[in-house]
Amino acid sequence: NANLANPSGTNSLTGMPGFVNASTNPTNADFHLMAGSLAINAGTRNHAPLKDKDGNLRSLTDSVDIGAYEFQMAIGLSQPLATTWNVFPNPASATISLQTVDGLNVANVICIYNHLGQLVKSENVGLRNGVIDIDIAELPIGSYFIVLWQDQLALASAKWMKVDR
Repeated sequence: NANLANPSGTNSLTGMPGFVNASTNPTNADFHLMAGSLAINAGTRNHAPLKDKDGNLRSLTDSVDIGAYEFQMAIGLSQPLATTWNVFPNPASATISLQTVDGLNVANVICIYNHLGQLVKSENVGLRNGVIDIDIAELPIGSYFIVLWQDQLALASAKWMKVDR
């Protein structure tokens, strides 16, 4: 098929892809995306796998990253945030509740990252009176960061612990 041999059209990007190390040497090559890559959120969920090559969940929003790897943002508690919130109970075993201090009521995406910064859960959520309940029963015991996103802006972030029942 000529279209497969010479792909171009509306699904193409022009520019540097922003790989960590785009080498032809397979021992040195690293095709993970760097921050600012044109490929971040440039794809669609249509026919995209649920997980990337590393096993990280793809975004649950309409946009996913182009390529084998979903960009994994480094999460830190020092980044400036648009709102503050409480996570309770902390530690938790089955469900955590998130309450924004300023009563924010917008549709958002919640992303949960493990201690390695890997995305382990992502879901679209809507705040009701500034409160969200998240089921965490399927997550293994450990420490996590949870981030509330709206339009690629981190509104709030918190660290919490998952414990056994």
